[in-house]
Amino acid sequence: MSSSSEQRQSLEDEIKRLRLENTHLRDQLLMANGNLGLGQIRREEVEAQIRLRETVLAHIPDFAYLFDLDGRFTYINRALLSLWQKSLETAVGKNFFDLDYPPDLAARLQRQIQQVIDTKIAVRDETPYTGADGTTGVYEYILVPVFNSSDGSVEAVAGSTRDITERKKSEAALRESEQRFSAAFAQAPVAMVLMTPQGEFVDANQTYLNMLGCSAAELEGRTSDHFTHPDDVALTHQFGDAFRQGSQPAPLEKRYIRKDGSVIWVRASGTMRRDLDGKPTQFIAILEDITQRKSAEESLKTSEERLQQTFQQAPVAICVLRGSKLVFELVNPPYQKLFPGRELLGRSLLSAVPEVSAEVLGILNQVLTSGVTFVAEEFRIPLDRNHDGVVEDYWFNFVYHPLRESQAAVSAVVTVAVDVTSHVLARQALERANRELEEFAYVASHDLQEPLRMINIYTQLLIRELQPHLSDRTSAYATSIHKGVRRMEQLLKDLLNVSHTLLSENEPASLPAADLSVALARATETLQNSIDECKAVVTADPLPTVSGDEAQLTQVFQNLLSNALKYRKHGESPRIHIVAQDHLHEWIVGVQDNGIGFDQEQAGRVFGLFKRLHKDEYPGTGLGLAICKRLIERYSGRIWAEAKLGEGATFWFALPKPNKM
Repeated sequence: MSSSSEQRQSLEDEIKRLRLENTHLRDQLLMANGNLGLGQIRREEVEAQIRLRETVLAHIPDFAYLFDLDGRFTYINRALLSLWQKSLETAVGKNFFDLDYPPDLAARLQRQIQQVIDTKIAVRDETPYTGADGTTGVYEYILVPVFNSSDGSVEAVAGSTRDITERKKSEAALRESEQRFSAAFAQAPVAMVLMTPQGEFVDANQTYLNMLGCSAAELEGRTSDHFTHPDDVALTHQFGDAFRQGSQPAPLEKRYIRKDGSVIWVRASGTMRRDLDGKPTQFIAILEDITQRKSAEESLKTSEERLQQTFQQAPVAICVLRGSKLVFELVNPPYQKLFPGRELLGRSLLSAVPEVSAEVLGILNQVLTSGVTFVAEEFRIPLDRNHDGVVEDYWFNFVYHPLRESQAAVSAVVTVAVDVTSHVLARQALERANRELEEFAYVASHDLQEPLRMINIYTQLLIRELQPHLSDRTSAYATSIHKGVRRMEQLLKDLLNVSHTLLSENEPASLPAADLSVALARATETLQNSIDECKAVVTADPLPTVSGDEAQLTQVFQNLLSNALKYRKHGESPRIHIVAQDHLHEWIVGVQDNGIGFDQEQAGRVFGLFKRLHKDEYPGTGLGLAICKRLIERYSGRIWAEAKLGEGATFWFALPKPNKM
């Protein structure tokens, strides 16, 4: 029962008690005057008590009245007289049933009054009313029997009426609120649960039950501790204690153990309901499943830890330069090693590395303002790395990458640098050595060719002078000397070609387009005399354009055609055909012949230096195919051979298609 109901009941009981006491006091007064002869003092005391009790009734805000069994008013308090706008003298003695009640209400009141008289039990009821100004409301009334003190019979009926319109409105609003709350509670997309202040379950919505994977029956008699992860029980108790003590703590993130044993994370908030005295009556908790968010946070934390480990353990130098002053915000160990003994963190680039060039500063500022990544290979940067005043040149491969905030504004530059100074210096040294070696090879071959020419010339002179006296054996000796000199001269020329091919620098990544039909035509023109001598027939499919150098690819065709002409069958004219096949990102070209061929098992040897499969029968140095291999591979191509002994051979090479701009 609410506090207002208790107060109303208490007041009604007091009215009943006062009326009974008044009757009793009057009886005592009559007895004192008529029978016992009590003195004036006793009579005044009794009258004083009666006046006191009637004063209380007169001033209560409720309508209080008393009528006898015939329905005549014997008492009406001030509140009711004020409503009627009558005096007590004009109202007392009027009949209760003469009041202008609606017929249905009058009939009901008569039945209820008679019921009180017959049963000696009070009746409580409500009735609507319409005021003089047209407003409507609700009255609550109680009719109470008044007993005769001598024989206990009902001698009158006491009544009390009060306006409960506002209470009814409040109750209706409360019911509506409760209905809305119940509907929201049951259908809420978030988990909601009602608990006692001590944490025992009272009710839970379906979302909460789904969250835990259990039924409502499985919550009965249990507290939230049953589902809370053991490590979070203490935090949950502190959370509840704060509410019980009148605080409103921040939401709690805790773990639940579902019925199936899986663990979920929830975010709990709530409010404590209290009665009029402020005593906690019920706790309403709202819970949100944040398992995915926690998982994402854990993944992010793990990712950040891994990123930090990667940053610290990366084999390349990395730093973050923040703001327009390019302040070192992050520096990993390899970057710090670039500047031993220097303090970098928290300092601007210019103060920490004052020797940094204006070119580097300009590039960094351009990345900050434009947001465009800058990439450089073997970029020369003068540095005083040992901080001893000696500035030396160093080379780096590096990336300057803009770091953007959430608003897409560039706020920092991430620098990733690889010190390639040792590689650059080694390559420069190798280039110098190669140039010197190439010069040496040229000079050596040139100097070796001079004695060979002298040997060839004087051998011819000797043969000419001694011609009348030469025997067949001597002539054979002279011929052998001449052939050896010619072979040595060819070997020196091929060595020069090989040294030039092997020692030359790699071609750049972006190559010009080379027309293979032009390269083949030039090679055929160079070998035209040899083609005519052996009556060879050279044909070709339409040839494509590939990535490469046209002059060097001419050398490839020249060597492959020479190889086909050399290893022809005795008594049969050579037939050479060049084919081209389109394969995705490359062209495959084949030089087919009808020569003597070779065993396919030997296909891997033919491209080696000085490798010859037919040393005695056919002349050559074994360097032509090696040169082809080197030139094709320089352009990211590949070369191979297919053959069958006695049935000819096909030398294939593949080259990438030109890059489309």
